[in-house]
Amino acid sequence: MRQNHCHAYTRGSVPLALGLLLLLWSGIPAIGQGSTKLAASPTSAASRWSTQNGTVAFRSNAPLELIEAESSALRGLLDADGRFAFVLPMNSFQGFNSGLQREHFQENYMETTRFPKATFEGRMIDPPVWPLRGPASVRVRGTLTVHGVERERIIQVQLQPDGAGGLQAEATFSVRLDDHGIGIPKIMHQKIADTISVTVQLSLLPDA
Repeated sequence: MRQNHCHAYTRGSVPLALGLLLLLWSGIPAIGQGSTKLAASPTSAASRWSTQNGTVAFRSNAPLELIEAESSALRGLLDADGRFAFVLPMNSFQGFNSGLQREHFQENYMETTRFPKATFEGRMIDPPVWPLRGPASVRVRGTLTVHGVERERIIQVQLQPDGAGGLQAEATFSVRLDDHGIGIPKIMHQKIADTISVTVQLSLLPDA
């Protein structure tokens, strides 16, 4: 049984998150250069953290086939107020059980030509006290957009300071394919799970 909340999200997206997503894909060489800095938290060594190569892995465990794939192309930002924005090119996944299966994933299911990116943007519900002194478990609420369909999600995230001002973050959650308009042909129901397990791991570097 899924413990994560998921329902249609119809409100406006977080304005800062939209700006951060544009920044990530604007061709600026270094995040934070040539842009307005966020105000630093008085208890934080950094006012913002970023990643360029976070890892996203998914697992489809169906009765007749196990499919696993991974991408290390997740990019994103987190600020000291708990606001965040992440973007992932959907054609960056590697793995699968064959090249043909990867091709079907991109063309038939994710339709990456029409929907090249997945995004997650929002805010921590209960941000920790900065600077982080030890492990912390926080809930985040945001808009997950996959296959062009937005859903509001509340996801539990584990944070750990890395000793150099950065953060290690990890989260595991499930995604129902039909929640994002991804249809599975009846003939493939025994080979592709209706619900996919997703694990995200990333190192967030300080951008003081």
